Amino acid sequence: MQRASRSLRRMLAQAAPARGVAPQTQPAGSASAAATGGGATKEISPEMQKYLATEPYMFGEKPLAPGQVRKPEFWEASAWVMLIALLALPFATTAVPNGSMQDWARDEAEERIRRRIQGLPVEFGKNYAALRALEEAGYDVAG
Repeated sequence: MQRASRSLRRMLAQAAPARGVAPQTQPAGSASAAATGGGATKEISPEMQKYLATEPYMFGEKPLAPGQVRKPEFWEASAWVMLIALLALPFATTAVPNGSMQDWARDEAEERIRRRIQGLPVEFGKNYAALRALEEAGYDVAG
């Protein structure tokens, strides 16, 4: 493992000048070398130092002073609507009636067999399963 890390450091030190960045080497006993893990380090620009010195805030928003109210951005309402719709979608799809062709064909075949057993006529082109469902719902479907 030690050999792999030495060769990796060597490769990184050789690759840095090829990318246009000159590595800075520090003595092994220095405090900054210990903080960075030793080996080659890159020079940090003043802009990056300023960025790293800032305190991190969620979504880049600083906390409001007491009594202040945050004004929402124009796009936030549509994002909430989309989130709620996506969360409600699985529940909404369970309420959709079954429209499978195979289920309809099975129900129709069962209803035609029931009618034949009872001695009732069975005509081609008539949807007996739907007529039975309407009768069970209380509709008058005579004839």
